[in-house]
Amino acid sequence: MLVPIFDLDGTLLDSDAALTGAFVALGIPAESITFGHVVADECGRLGVSLEAFLDAYDHGAALPFPGVEEMLAALSRWGLCSNKHSSSGRTELVRLGWKPTAALFSGVTVGANAEQLLSQLVAGMPWWEPGLTRRRKMHIEIDSRVYEV
Repeated sequence: MLVPIFDLDGTLLDSDAALTGAFVALGIPAESITFGHVVADECGRLGVSLEAFLDAYDHGAALPFPGVEEMLAALSRWGLCSNKHSSSGRTELVRLGWKPTAALFSGVTVGANAEQLLSQLVAGMPWWEPGLTRRRKMHIEIDSRVYEV
């Protein structure tokens, strides 16, 4: 059985306003903000702490793209793989009432292996791989249980 795996920001959610708003609230000019990479990296580039960004982030400003909620409701199983910080990612899922079969969040990038790990989790296959111990912690949620690895 194939299980679709989605990214969160920019795929399921239009989060540009929420991301920009948090930085602007911290005094960063909107034209200085870039997208497409891990928020922790952008915080470092802009000279603000990740904690300050997370405090300023307005989850309500991130809205599902048109048709996303209907699509997810029609799926019996789906997964989520996001570089979004785990606390923000879980907050978004609760706020939206979305319950993926498995969700992988990270406070830092986990590289190209993230989607492979999540697909193995969804398929019930072993997900551990050599070298993972050298990476920073990830938060994996399966059926509402959160694991820190």
